[in-house]
Amino acid sequence: MAVALPLFFRDWRHRAYGRLLVLAALSALPWLIVWPTTLYLRSPELFRLWYWDNNIGRLLGFSVPYLGAEKEPGFLWQTSPWFLFPGWIFAALALWRQGSCGWRQPAVQIGMTLLLTMCLLLGLSASARAVYLLPMIVGVALLGSGAAGMVPAWIDRALAAIGILIGFVALVLFWLVWGTMIASGHAPDWPWLTRWLPADFAMPISPLEVTVAITLTVGAMVAIAKSMGRRGNGLLVWTLALTLAWGLTTTLWLPWIDSARSYRAVFESLAVTLPRDATCISSRGVGEGERSMLEYIAKLRTQREEVFGSPACPVLLVESKAAADLPPDEPWALMWSGARLGDARESFRLYRFDPGDMPPVATIRHHHPKS
Repeated sequence: MAVALPLFFRDWRHRAYGRLLVLAALSALPWLIVWPTTLYLRSPELFRLWYWDNNIGRLLGFSVPYLGAEKEPGFLWQTSPWFLFPGWIFAALALWRQGSCGWRQPAVQIGMTLLLTMCLLLGLSASARAVYLLPMIVGVALLGSGAAGMVPAWIDRALAAIGILIGFVALVLFWLVWGTMIASGHAPDWPWLTRWLPADFAMPISPLEVTVAITLTVGAMVAIAKSMGRRGNGLLVWTLALTLAWGLTTTLWLPWIDSARSYRAVFESLAVTLPRDATCISSRGVGEGERSMLEYIAKLRTQREEVFGSPACPVLLVESKAAADLPPDEPWALMWSGARLGDARESFRLYRFDPGDMPPVATIRHHHPKS
């Protein structure tokens, strides 16, 4: 983007801009060098995996077959509308209202150049995730910064109404469920909720987190009330409502979510069950994040069947979105299975080749030690 600005716009073709880029590069250089150098000195293999495979490899595509996240057709155009909402409304309105005059504004030039650069890179990249679009939020915000007071009244009212609805639902839902869990020791018996989160989790009380949640709640309600009736308050109400929803999520519900999403207890149990004579472990269908957590928690690095072909180890770990055994014609015997508490969609199963006399299969569902 920095290189493209002077190519697209005459206003950036001066020595002051060049000196600024040099100063910025020199200022950032220590932070760009120290950590990668430390990583390389510690482990050249991990440095190659981090820099070459996860950056260059995902862009050009040679690491996508074994790292995953292959880009689906139309990903950018399907993801951008909801990921950048409602910023793109203000950006489009600003460009339309300002016309050719807007292109002379530095914010518009930077924002548009950033968006075009990101679209080009994401269009060429062989790998795609929604998180890759995060820098585009900056570009959209710069483009739409001058349109906050230009939106038609009906769009402004609609944003405010939707924001109030989101804030109200978040306020009632998070506080009601949290209070119920504190009072009764378990979550409300709502299938749509307990399908994702364990119903019998013992919610801890953190004075700091509760204080922050109360402050967020009162602050958001006061700010929304004061903004009502003002023109252009739609974006403010929308932002306050999303801040309240995410703030209550990460204060009141965070221990509960952590217990449902943590792999620690599952992988610790797997490590205990693993036969002592197993010199290596193969894996089938185990995702990138799960493999990282398995190595971090249990110090187990698998040999992926997707990379090495047929399993070369006497033990095979399978991740399945549907808890099903391997086909009966495969020479593997189930010796352990486990899943996160409350997770009915994902399970792990450990098999042993030609096991002989095996102990009874252990089926375990775990939650975080906090509970």
